[in-house]
Amino acid sequence: MAQQRIASLTILILIMFAALPDAHGQPATRDAEISLATLKQGNERFAAGRLEHPRQGPQRRAEVAPKQYPMASILGCSDSRVPPELLFDQGLGDLFVVRAAGNVADPVAIGSLEFSTAVLGSPLIVVLGHESCGAIDATLKGAPVPGDIQKVVDAVQRGLEGDSCKPSPQLLDCSIRANVDYIVRKLSAQGAVLPELVKQGKLKVVGGIVDLDTGKIAWRP
Repeated sequence: MAQQRIASLTILILIMFAALPDAHGQPATRDAEISLATLKQGNERFAAGRLEHPRQGPQRRAEVAPKQYPMASILGCSDSRVPPELLFDQGLGDLFVVRAAGNVADPVAIGSLEFSTAVLGSPLIVVLGHESCGAIDATLKGAPVPGDIQKVVDAVQRGLEGDSCKPSPQLLDCSIRANVDYIVRKLSAQGAVLPELVKQGKLKVVGGIVDLDTGKIAWRP
């Protein structure tokens, strides 16, 4: 019981800390809707080939060296074709990025997101999947895989259990969406930190799917 009380108190302190300004008066929380709108605008630039590469010079390096205030956290796939900083046309210190094959939300990934939100004040988490995801495809095929790749497959499988996707030419696309939706629900409802921030209105969790051909992100409802 004592350990549980200490853990609960620690979580409370972290959440309260997220709302406090730092010594320079910078807010540790930002509005999720503004952050989401900024990401959408950046993705439009990326898809249109009008990248601005903002906040990437020496001045920005100096600004963020002492402290970071990421406007959004991204849980994305490790696929080399979907780097979030490029997809959203953002710069240094803008995004707190956690990546794993299949954008899996394992304990380390969740802990990292808890840090980015409760401590750094990021008000938005984007679960970012993409079409033609190899991790989802391998899970659907069910063939044996070597080494710890099986752990990725097992984690993805949990996200597909009970989904409504039916065997068809669109099975992979449907499963990719189902996986993203599952992770959004998981982050919003499970654990002691993220759901509490969502409940307090300090955090928004959304999902999106990257079209590899166009670069556009289809946002999940």
